[in-house]
Amino acid sequence: PRPAPDPTAPATVGARVTITHSPDAPRANALRAELRFPGQFSFNDVAPNVDAAALAALIALLRARCGHARIAVTGHTCNRGLPDVNLAVGRARAESVAELLAAAGVDPSRLDIRSAGSREPTTSNRTSEGRSANRRVVIACQP
Repeated sequence: PRPAPDPTAPATVGARVTITHSPDAPRANALRAELRFPGQFSFNDVAPNVDAAALAALIALLRARCGHARIAVTGHTCNRGLPDVNLAVGRARAESVAELLAAAGVDPSRLDIRSAGSREPTTSNRTSEGRSANRRVVIACQP
């Protein structure tokens, strides 16, 4: 049997899901899992392709770190397009990932689906690489 994942260690699951521990989180087992799908979310794409192993690892980490806490699923976009459209695309991305989580056994009533649109970039939108990095979904345990 595999040992339980270290709840404080950053992890990369496959090439598509990056999971990081939030050191400023109020709970010791809090998790901020930033799902990045490089090259998977183009301008208006909403549904990522996630391999079964990456999804299983993510679900295991959510169970280990979140317990029965609520989980925020927030979709993000780059700054291309109209703000209202970006909010809708971000929400659709979050809904798509929430559907994956629910299909893998996470109780849908625990999921808070949100959109930040283009309001919370992690990097500059001046390059195609930056815009690609800003097209993401973030999963976080709620206190």
